[in-house]
Amino acid sequence: MMAFGVIRLLFLPWDFSIYILYYPIVLITLLFFTLGTTLILSMIWSFFRDIKHLWELIRLALFWLSGVFYVMEPFSTWKTAVIAHLTPLCGVLINARATLLYNTPPDYWMLVYNFIYALLTLMIGMYLHKRLSVRALEKL
Repeated sequence: MMAFGVIRLLFLPWDFSIYILYYPIVLITLLFFTLGTTLILSMIWSFFRDIKHLWELIRLALFWLSGVFYVMEPFSTWKTAVIAHLTPLCGVLINARATLLYNTPPDYWMLVYNFIYALLTLMIGMYLHKRLSVRALEKL
């Protein structure tokens, strides 16, 4: 997503909008979610090696439900609203498209919701890492 932002800034014509200043918040949200998920999976993987197969299925579901290849408006129907709130990456994609492609303000509710979701994921991952890292090293 960061590469897309750089390519958009360098090669595509665009008129500067104040809403592009929200894009770093979207990237920080994505970073927090990624770090938290990585910490959680690394601790689980230390004890259960078969988590790799389950994670591949979850990752595939996240990919297809998050709206990477289609535009998902979060509140057009109740089904898309449920998917947008259950899939943590959907709001990140909606807000990245809004700030980079459409020069519109992000969905503030979704921005705050995803930031809190990502922060909780990071805190759970840090807690698990701090609590289980010694046992994980003994197990390895």
